[in-house]
Formats: sequence, C-alpha cells, structure tokens
Amino acid sequence: MNNSNIISKEIAIKFYKLAKYTGELFSNEFDECNKNGCIIVTQDDFKTLSTGVTTKIYENQNKRISSSNKKIALYTITAVEDAITRAVRLGGISLQDSILIVSCFPCLYSLKMIIQSGISTIVTINHTHNYSSQELECLNILLESLNVILLPPTLCNYITKY
Repeated sequence: MNNSNIISKEIAIKFYKLAKYTGELFSNEFDECNKNGCIIVTQDDFKTLSTGVTTKIYENQNKRISSSNKKIALYTITAVEDAITRAVRLGGISLQDSILIVSCFPCLYSLKMIIQSGISTIVTINHTHNYSSQELECLNILLESLNVILLPPTLCNYITKY
C-alpha cells in the first residue's frame, strides 16, 4: 500500500530531517549508522505524539573491559521501539492511524510493533539491508498492511559533520 496523499512530500521531508536530527542529538551511539531517530505524529494535524532514538543499555556504566576498553552492552532499543514505548508509558497515548517518521528503514521486529500499535503510515527511506528470502517474504506481508512513503535516499547525507 503506498498512499502519499496522507502527508505532503514537503512536510514528510521536514519531519524526516527532524527525526534525523533527533537521532544525532540524543542517541548515545558513537557509530554514525546507529544514530537513528523516530517521530510519531497525528494524521490530521501532525501534532507530535512521541519521539525516540536508538539506545544501547549497558550492564554497568562504569564497568570497562580492560582488554578492549569497551562497555558491555546488554541490549539495544531501536528508535521505533523507543518512540512506541514512550507513548504507552507516558499516559497510554493512542497511536491508532498515526504517522511514524523514522530516519532508517525499520527492522522486521519494529515493523511488527508498528502494526500492532495501530500506526497506519511510515515515512522513511529505502532499506539497504540484505534480507533472506524468508525475511523478505515476511517484510512484504507486513508492508502490505501499512502506507509506506519512501523518500529519496539522498536525504540521508544532509547533516553536516561537526
């Protein structure tokens, strides 16, 4: 399903840039590829319902591995997971028929969460991950139940390095 009449391309691009900046500013990741941001807005008046960033949760913020001098990561919360759980945690905000704008194409698990939460539209860029045939089949089935608006991939490189 692809219906770009839900949100104009100009507004979609502005929200995409905002999601990208959110990931850049608030993610605790050092890897440029993992600084993803996500914004969920209402479909009728584009009011922000929730935001999220990719975050790694560490075993102990002060504990270091002496050999490689890296923190021990327990798990990662994707930007989509963060935004959806914040909406639920901060007062049970309904995400029914809302629009999710994410700076990186969601993984299969995040897509399942998006559908389960009631979000109807995703604005993002094309995915670059190489899926197996089974994953691709699952991805196509999931995407059939959503409106997907893909923006030009050149938008990924708009942030200047500082």
